[in-house]
Amino acid sequence: MIDFNNYDFAEEVIKINNAILEPKDLYWYSYNKIIHKLYDIPGKTKINVYPYHGINIPEKELSDFALRYPNVVLCTREAQVDYLVKNNRDAINTFNSGALFPMYKKLKQIQASENASGTLVFPVHSGLECDTDVSWADYIK
Repeated sequence: MIDFNNYDFAEEVIKINNAILEPKDLYWYSYNKIIHKLYDIPGKTKINVYPYHGINIPEKELSDFALRYPNVVLCTREAQVDYLVKNNRDAINTFNSGALFPMYKKLKQIQASENASGTLVFPVHSGLECDTDVSWADYIK
């Protein structure tokens, strides 16, 4: 867990600004496979795109990775494209592809089971340097 009392934010910002830009989300969320299938790209073909995703509020963007990423950025809606272009991202390689998961679901003709029930949720992210502190009992209630 991050110790915010002994955390050097300036140092972390420098690390972020000097990081080599690569679209890890392309692999973490299987976007790589989905994009290859949706657009009929041969499986061995390397694609250099960043799939802008998640809940992003254009007026209060949390990450500038898409602004700094030099290759193609795919957005899930036009408001994201507008935000990026307004903040000096080149419009020539910034596209609104729409949400990829629903398109993949349609392509593969995936349908909910007739007897499906319940809710599937992904409540939080955590990582190597960040862990969550949640009362799961309260969350479930």
